Amino acid sequence: MGMTIELPKKVKFRGSHSSKFTNGYYIAFHDRMYDFIGGIDRARLHISDEVMAEWRRLIDMAMITGPKTNTVMLTQKLGTLDAQRVELVTYIFNVIRTQCGSRSLEIRDSAERLKVIVRRFRGLQARGREHKSSMICSMVSAFREKEADLKRLGIKVAVDDLEKVSREYDAAWLHRADARKLYTATYKVRPMMDEVYAFVLNKIAAAHAFAETEAERQSIEALVDEINQLVGDFRRSYNESIAQKRRARKKAESDADELDSDSTSLASSDVDSSENDSESDSLASGELNASAQMVDSSSSKLVAKGAEVSPSDGGYYDRPRERISPGDELYDESGEEMTSYGEGRDGPDATGGIP
Repeated sequence: MGMTIELPKKVKFRGSHSSKFTNGYYIAFHDRMYDFIGGIDRARLHISDEVMAEWRRLIDMAMITGPKTNTVMLTQKLGTLDAQRVELVTYIFNVIRTQCGSRSLEIRDSAERLKVIVRRFRGLQARGREHKSSMICSMVSAFREKEADLKRLGIKVAVDDLEKVSREYDAAWLHRADARKLYTATYKVRPMMDEVYAFVLNKIAAAHAFAETEAERQSIEALVDEINQLVGDFRRSYNESIAQKRRARKKAESDADELDSDSTSLASSDVDSSENDSESDSLASGELNASAQMVDSSSSKLVAKGAEVSPSDGGYYDRPRERISPGDELYDESGEEMTSYGEGRDGPDATGGIP
């Protein structure tokens, strides 16, 4: 059994997926949609001026960057002043503790009196910033009661600087609190902007459902098509920007990997070449040593009769070398007597002779 009446077609809006957008894309999307909705006949869609004004206010609030910039600058200033306070406190504490071991009795007594105050504020540097401010104020007040001791130890100027820097910190903290009143973080504004945008789309869908004529329905459907087209343009632009960033990141990573691989290859080749050089040097050295040993073992020192024998190595040396003539009695290195010059035991020139 079919339906007896024909229901009007339901309009469908394309999802913007704006929750994934960066702040720049997000604000640009809402600004563009606001301009588009503001330029049509809103009376037939039942979109009031109050809704549009609230939408515009939220967009402007997200666009404001002046108070945010001031807040960031004041936050950096607070960090610098706090670091100066910690440095001064550490310096004062170190001087007092060091002078407790002074050879001068007066200086040592002054340091001991001030050390009593220091003990009460041990660990001050690690406290929170606001807690640190109150502790520094209390400590400076205690030091003021010991002006003579401060002057004797030479840290009165440091205490004065500490009080001055701490006051500057407190003033900057109050200034930042005032600047924050004019600034609302974008992550807090975005849900409210989404709520207004969804309300506007619901009004358009309701106007289409309650349209009395077909021409009015068709005009609203054409309006929905334009809205979907704008949404599609923003989604495509955002996806393209993300793809470009990914390509750039992958290219940078691949370049870094190539550089690492090239460096590894060069290092490996250097190690191989050094190993080959060392092996070559070892082989050459071994060959030279072997040759030297062969020469030493094959050669015999021939000296004339009467040469002295060294008691340390058993070798022979001349005193000086005498000229060897035919008929002289010769001895080899072992001390065995040889035949006369030019005649060996086994025949002429068996010993090789001496030229």
